[in-house]
Amino acid sequence: MSVPPIKKVCLAIAGALAWSSVTFAQDGKPGKLKMSVTPKQAYTFVDGQAIGHGNQIVKLGVGSHHIIVANYGYKFAEQDVSIDSAQTLPLSIKLEPVGEPVPGPRGRIQIERGNPIEVGKFHGATDAAVLLNGKKPAYFVGHEDEFDHDIIWHQELIVPPGTHQLTVTRFGHELWSGPVTVGADQRVIVTLSSGKQKVKPWPRGSKAGVTLQGRRG
Repeated sequence: MSVPPIKKVCLAIAGALAWSSVTFAQDGKPGKLKMSVTPKQAYTFVDGQAIGHGNQIVKLGVGSHHIIVANYGYKFAEQDVSIDSAQTLPLSIKLEPVGEPVPGPRGRIQIERGNPIEVGKFHGATDAAVLLNGKKPAYFVGHEDEFDHDIIWHQELIVPPGTHQLTVTRFGHELWSGPVTVGADQRVIVTLSSGKQKVKPWPRGSKAGVTLQGRRG
């Protein structure tokens, strides 16, 4: 039985996200999909590939495409769209809140890109999708920069104790994938550029009021 998804965000993401333009396919004369999502941090997948969070303009090849909009703490939305050549198709999706807190114990996974000199392929991938215990959009838990140690935003990926398969992906490319073993009341720091993992205490794991990142069913 899958765990209902809950997203813990200590501070709300502020400000409107500007439109971004993403090229997904350019066979023939592509059309465009103009995405408008609520909440603004919701993440878009097109044909199973991670595109990015927030409002997006995506260039797509002519034909049918499968769209998934995901955000933890909300019911994921799925829809098929048909794109014509040179057409701009608007699509507005508002996600519905769902889920409830899950009791502890808990642990936390923290994701860091690493040394800017060494980061290489991770440069500019702050909106790469993070997948937990699976590699399809159904296993989406958030985007990469939600789970670093930014003391301003302070968002966290909270998991039950055990070994979890973590995948960071964008535009069909895996930027990093591997097992992460998390103990109760532990924080595991995963550095993408080196693949190294560091374990530190995380006493808040057993405290009341902390919610869990699971996956949707």
